[in-house]
Order: sequence, then structure tokens, then C-alpha cells
Amino acid sequence: DVCPRQVINHNFDEEVDHSVWSAGEGAIVSHDDVAGTMVVTNINKPWQGPRLDFTKYALECPLIEGAKYLITLRIKVDKEGFEGQMTPCGETNDWRECLKLTRKIMLSDQNDRYSSHR
Repeated sequence: DVCPRQVINHNFDEEVDHSVWSAGEGAIVSHDDVAGTMVVTNINKPWQGPRLDFTKYALECPLIEGAKYLITLRIKVDKEGFEGQMTPCGETNDWRECLKLTRKIMLSDQNDRYSSHR
């Protein structure tokens, strides 16, 4: 079988697949059916946020070593008092106030790899 060009497309119009999406200790993942979005609430740690466990998809469509993959995503942050404004990160460059995308690759030999992007 040939894997589809687009492996995952979660537009959240109908629901959130809780078997692959989580948010970290104490955070809550829910669905806003009117907006068609996944919502993460009760975030009280800087490392919390939406998490996608890719394992299920890699079993159905294994990644190819050395191949390049394009990952695109959209994220909207609703924070009271910040409607239409830049986040404080733009002025302070304080990592605690910046959105961050973190990737973790878990390897069978326990030598997991991480990278973060702001």
C-alpha cells in the first residue's frame, strides 16, 4: 500500500480524537463544535499544550528514513485582554511568554530526541 500524501488532517469540525490528542498533567482537551476547534484549558505549567501521539499513524503509514516531511499547523491563542495584540514575547523575548512548538522522537534504545521552535 502507498501512504496518502497527507497523513493527518485534523480540522476538528466534528470531534477531537482523544486516543491521539492530550494536553499534559491536569490540562483538559475539549471540542468547540461551533468554532470547529480543539480547545485546551486548565493549563498551569509552561510546558503544557496540545500533544499529538503519532504512533497510531506511523503503524499504518511508516515513516521513511531520510525522507523529508512537511508539517503545517495553525494555532490560535485566546487570552483575556490580548485580543488583537502581540504577545509579551515580542517585546520581552522571555521564553515563558512565547509560544513554543516542541518535537519529541521516542526511540526504542531510550535515546529520545527533542527540538523546540519559537
